[in-house]
Amino acid sequence: MRDNGSVTGKAVLMRESDMLVSRTDLRGLITYANDSFVAISGYSQEELLGQNHNIVRHPGMPAAAFADLWSTVQGGQCWVGLVKNRCKSGDHYWVRASVSPILENGKVTGFISVRTRPEAAAIAVAEEAYAAISAGRGGLTVKRGRLRRTGPLGRLQAALAPVNRRILLVLLAIVGLVTTLLTYVVVRHAWRLPAPRSD
Repeated sequence: MRDNGSVTGKAVLMRESDMLVSRTDLRGLITYANDSFVAISGYSQEELLGQNHNIVRHPGMPAAAFADLWSTVQGGQCWVGLVKNRCKSGDHYWVRASVSPILENGKVTGFISVRTRPEAAAIAVAEEAYAAISAGRGGLTVKRGRLRRTGPLGRLQAALAPVNRRILLVLLAIVGLVTTLLTYVVVRHAWRLPAPRSD
């Protein structure tokens, strides 16, 4: 993994309205960087263009996440996940990245990345999970940008995911039916109650 220098541990928060956009060629060399990306990275436009996108790679990001990113987009699919990037100063910023292949005449000619500010709760989960993945513990990996369990539990979870959705729909239908029946019984019973006596 590329060593971009030391890190400070200081987080730089993206503005809610910021959208970082960059394009790369097939080798990952930056061919376009918008002003928001330039500003938060701390690099000049000239320093970014022609450089590999991993110029902003933070050492806290597991190599598995980037391997997943590249295999996904080179396979013609979109990758969406959280990424911790390193500023030129050594500070860092978190993004929710959506990376997609650019198709021209049916051929992938490069990649585009659009990044927005993630929620604080999502950052906390990613920070912990990425540390576990980097340390080789926790039974987690990244698949198409999403955190997934590994091993037998992960395979079982993946196999049951479509079933779980169906079960949830069936349960919701049953709850709706039971609620309707209970309402019917209560209303019908209320009509049969005798009027209170006045002695």
